[in-house]
Amino acid sequence: MEERYQIKIRNLNLARIADSGQCFRWKRMEMETEADGGGDVYEIPAFHRKLKVMQQGEVFTFFCGEREFHEIWENYLDLKEPYDRYLASVDENDDFLKQASLFGGGIRILRQEPWETAVSFLISQCNNIPRIRGCIEKLCYYFGDEKYYFPSAERLAGLKGNELECFRSRCSLGYRDEYILNLARRVTEGSFSLEECGKLSYKECTAELRKLQGVGAKVADCIALFGFHKIDAFPVDVHIKQILYEHYYDRELEAFSGKKQVEMMVERHFSRYSGYRGIVQQWIFAYELYRKLYS
Repeated sequence: MEERYQIKIRNLNLARIADSGQCFRWKRMEMETEADGGGDVYEIPAFHRKLKVMQQGEVFTFFCGEREFHEIWENYLDLKEPYDRYLASVDENDDFLKQASLFGGGIRILRQEPWETAVSFLISQCNNIPRIRGCIEKLCYYFGDEKYYFPSAERLAGLKGNELECFRSRCSLGYRDEYILNLARRVTEGSFSLEECGKLSYKECTAELRKLQGVGAKVADCIALFGFHKIDAFPVDVHIKQILYEHYYDRELEAFSGKKQVEMMVERHFSRYSGYRGIVQQWIFAYELYRKLYS
């Protein structure tokens, strides 16, 4: 009989996490049978495993044993962080953020594998979520074991001949293919260590990441936040810029350059969340995507 572990968890929403732009391989499955009570079901691939989870409000059924849940998935889902406290800290005078936190309060910053995260956000440049998912699915299909494991750095660094041609032509990566191959080679040969990078402070970590081919400020922040759990990172992409200018811009900023304006808006309105700004960023990012889709 299939093992199951059921637990009640506050401030966890699988659907919101799946659409939040931090992970790209979660899959929503068909609803469970009436006998199981129904609920949102997701398949989560990580650590060379596949986990099925069903959510029914605050009740979660993990299709694994209790020991596996505590050893792997509790940490992966970031269930020990004080998200109640983060939500309670939202500025009462910030109407947009209050709405965003109500919408995205079930989003947690996953503790993902750094290698997969780094590759995923190299792919994310000038890309949208459906296309990112498609590229990653192709990578796993062609080069991952059992068609769902994420290919290792060693696997991609060793591509030659027809396999290398397949990587370049069938994974829809465009110019990003060189960035991924460069990272794979550096990780494999030992000239860049993801493990050591993850041990650095947030600022030191992003500085090291920006030395990699194809990694700018936004991608470095995303890798730091989603791959190394540097939750003070605040990635600024086109969606975040739109939010800042729509909800946080004022005339006093006119005298400054666009880059400085963005920096000042982030500092003025989000420095109060120092230490966990990345969680706040996820609330507003997810809420803005939802508004654009359904408004």
